[in-house]
Amino acid sequence: MRPLFIFALIWTSSNQAQKPKPAENYDLMIIIDNYNPKQGKLYVAVYNNEKDFYQKKMMKINLVKKDQGVFVVSGLPEGNYAVMVMQDTNGNGRLDFNHYIPTEPYGISNNPQLAGPPSWQDAVFKVPGKKYIHITLM
Repeated sequence: MRPLFIFALIWTSSNQAQKPKPAENYDLMIIIDNYNPKQGKLYVAVYNNEKDFYQKKMMKINLVKKDQGVFVVSGLPEGNYAVMVMQDTNGNGRLDFNHYIPTEPYGISNNPQLAGPPSWQDAVFKVPGKKYIHITLM
């Protein structure tokens, strides 16, 4: 009886050790400062790697609080992220420029002071380290 008990104990502990831990997903609340809902719709892009940063097309977002520019991105796995937001004031669905300078309100995670296009290092942050971020439209 004793060998059977020891075998069952070893089998149970080794079987439990082999079960993979399910990947955890997180929610990120994004709060947009300087947002005026009367000036146009908000668009967002969430990037999870440097290669796609500033390349991926932005998507129109639905705000959690219509008057305050608050929304939630759900289901993010642990990792590094960067976020870009823009307000489309003329309704054409893209950020417009005049001689490489944006002519519509935009913002980037970490709110870096820029003298040119943003870099991944300027904007990157860690999830689940952050539960919410503020982005100020410029």
